[in-house]
Parts: sequence; C-alpha cells; structure tokens
Amino acid sequence: MSIESMNKQVVEGNERRKHFDRTPEELAKQIVEEAKELLLEIGEALITGNAYSVAGEIGDLYILLAQLTGDLGIEPENAMQMKILRNQYKYPDYTMNNGYGRSEAHAMSKKFYKEIIGEQAFSHAYLDILSE
Repeated sequence: MSIESMNKQVVEGNERRKHFDRTPEELAKQIVEEAKELLLEIGEALITGNAYSVAGEIGDLYILLAQLTGDLGIEPENAMQMKILRNQYKYPDYTMNNGYGRSEAHAMSKKFYKEIIGEQAFSHAYLDILSE
C-alpha cells in the first residue's frame, strides 16, 4: 500500500470517527509526545535488539502527520519534496564534504544559504516549480 493511499485512509477514518477531532495545535503537541515515546523506545531497542515498539511509534507519528496534513490541506509528498530540495540548497555536498568538520561545514552552509538564497527566495522558486 502506498503512503498516499494510507494518508487517504487515515484522513477518511478520522472523518468517520469524530472523537479523534483535534486542532492542529493539539495534533502538534501529540506529535511531540509521540516523538518522546519514540526516543525512549529507540533506547530500549538498542538494549534489547527488539525494534517492534520503535516501528509502532513511527507508525503513530506517520498517522498523526497524515491527520495534520489532511486538516491543513498540505500534500505530504509536496512538503517532503520541498524540504529535500531546500536541504540540497542549504547543505550542498561541496561544503559538507570538503574537509571541514561537521559543525563548521554545517554553520558555513547555513550562513551561505541565508546570505545568497534565503528562505523567501527559495519559497518563491519552489512555488514556481509547483505551478508548472
């Protein structure tokens, strides 16, 4: 089953089950709580070697994100595509793999991105791509 069809299933299921109605803010808070649970389960899995609970928490996060994107009218694929493209601009290979330490390369890339490209310019460029 594709992510797109599972997202649709989550959104439709939540429309039928009104007791799951939450505001976007409530969903975001729940995502934070589930992320904390994921962190604990990862620590446990490193000790026990059992990642079943980790998979469950990841599933919870995906479901909550599907609810949130559905409520806000955001296509998850578009959001991911935008961030992948943005991160390629913000953290280019030539900076990140040019002999600099991790922290130094990260700081240099962020500074360069802010000075040369910036969020606003990137957002406009991405919207142009989406409208094609």
